[in-house]
Amino acid sequence: MPPPGARDNRGGLCSRAPRRKATRPRLAAPQQEAAAVTPKRLPSMLRCLAFAALLAAAGPAAAPEPAPEWLEVPGAGPMPLLLPRGAAPLPVVVLVPDPGRADRRRGRYAAGLRARGIATIDIAPGPEAAPAAEVLAQRLGRLLRVLVADPRIDAGRIALLGFGAGGRIALGGAGGLPVAALGAGGVAPGEPGRLLLLEEDPPSAEAHVVSFLAQALRARE
Repeated sequence: MPPPGARDNRGGLCSRAPRRKATRPRLAAPQQEAAAVTPKRLPSMLRCLAFAALLAAAGPAAAPEPAPEWLEVPGAGPMPLLLPRGAAPLPVVVLVPDPGRADRRRGRYAAGLRARGIATIDIAPGPEAAPAAEVLAQRLGRLLRVLVADPRIDAGRIALLGFGAGGRIALGGAGGLPVAALGAGGVAPGEPGRLLLLEEDPPSAEAHVVSFLAQALRARE
């Protein structure tokens, strides 16, 4: 029983107001974007950004090389005719390699020409060394006779591209056709609009040669 003057806990003198626990305001949950950037995940993000930068710098992927259509040349055997997309008849550039040497530059120049809508054909295909100069000169003459009769080729728009001593072979067998010669050496000065003679193969030569041949063939339309 409570002492005199006191009251039970239900009210009166002995009653005390119930204490309320202090509550702290809840903070808003961090956004997912902020949570994603953590020290642990930062290296992987940097690798992704670096990879994306490399892809952007590399540019678009090169177009795949078309399947060759083998052109049978009497007395010289089959030669690979690579046709770009476009309606026939198409202009064509004949590639004349440096005799006695293996030259891989021809593939780059040919791809640039096909990107301009120009067909290409190599008189000495393959990675091995090209035949001697006399053999290449015979192949060139026989190939030109076949090309002018091929319905896929515009007989009025044929040009030659020679590398090294192959440039002199191209000049000798051109018969008035446009010619670009790289590193031919000991040849006469070029003729504007028909002949382009470069003593060396600088980094800018590929774009220069492709542009020259495209313009020379376009002028013959």
